[in-house]
Amino acid sequence: MASSDTVVSTRPTLESMEGMGGKSVLYDDGKCPSGEIAQFTKRGGRTQINRVCVARPT
Repeated sequence: MASSDTVVSTRPTLESMEGMGGKSVLYDDGKCPSGEIAQFTKRGGRTQINRVCVARPT
């Protein structure tokens, strides 16, 4: 996990991630295995958000 990842309390949307340009946020959507959390990333200029499961921060 990159040190710039922020844990958020509401599910990320295209609108909420607008202007973040490649920055990632962490959100527990309940779909990742135990000990992991979802990482959402929006690349600059794209109209989609990528989601992957990563190790939960300690």
